[in-house]
Amino acid sequence: MSAQRIYFVFWLLIIVVVLTYDIYMAMESEEWLMVAVKWGLIMLFAILSNSLIGIYFKLAKADVAACVAAACLLTPILIILLFILLKVSDFIMRPVLRFFGKKDAYPFMPVVLVGLLSTLAVSIWAIPWMVSTGILVLVL
Repeated sequence: MSAQRIYFVFWLLIIVVVLTYDIYMAMESEEWLMVAVKWGLIMLFAILSNSLIGIYFKLAKADVAACVAAACLLTPILIILLFILLKVSDFIMRPVLRFFGKKDAYPFMPVVLVGLLSTLAVSIWAIPWMVSTGILVLVL
């Protein structure tokens, strides 16, 4: 089995485990709407990022699985933020990553890593700072 195939299977395993956990927690706590919105957003971005559709990205299925595996660990708002930051990271990193690819194909995992780390940084530092300074008002 090639390394790419092993990573693809690994991403799928993460997705199945988190989906199973989310379904179980939704059934236990009756918060099925949050789970439905989360996985609906994930499915929407996955479909739009697939190379067959290619509206948001034109990614191979393993790259889509990596993005979904990262997104399934987040809340719906952070999923949207993740895919926005993936697009920004891709735009910035694409010229450099093309040197390591062939034709229009290039490695996308560095983009996923930077996008996920950026999302986590925003959720850990920027959002609390914006709330504490009054720039962002959260209505609960």
